[in-house]
Amino acid sequence: MTEQQFLSLVDRHEAGLRLLALSLTRNQADAEDALQEAMVVAYVARERLREAQSFLPWVRRILARECLRLYRRVITPMEPAAIHETLAGCEDQTDLTIWSMLQHLPEDLRQVVALRYVADLSQVEVARMLGIPVGTVKSRLNRALTLLRADLQEKGGGSNAL
Repeated sequence: MTEQQFLSLVDRHEAGLRLLALSLTRNQADAEDALQEAMVVAYVARERLREAQSFLPWVRRILARECLRLYRRVITPMEPAAIHETLAGCEDQTDLTIWSMLQHLPEDLRQVVALRYVADLSQVEVARMLGIPVGTVKSRLNRALTLLRADLQEKGGGSNAL
């Protein structure tokens, strides 16, 4: 992948990647740090990526690893004022909806949902990244989806979306 192709893809997916980082780190500064580190790692390894359509899942995995690495090193609280600025830059309503719903989940459930469905990692990869058994990932996903369905039903959205 050429430098120009890489930069074009980063530009196209930046808002969604920023939301993924924010939903995993829950802190604007940490999300920016993780995003920057992930982009450096991805840029250096860009020549290994053969197809442009594989870019988003590939870069999401890199970003998720960076967020978790940072998260394990320093855990900082969510900054609501900074979140508004990030959300204003996102035009994808699906990303905004997912991000908003994830914020109501407990930390352990939010992490597995973000890694599994937002970062598009397999259950095995999520387990490996978090250092927990696959069965724990499955049970956390089940609990999280149950809570999200209840939240949707409470808001009148039905349960077919989950």
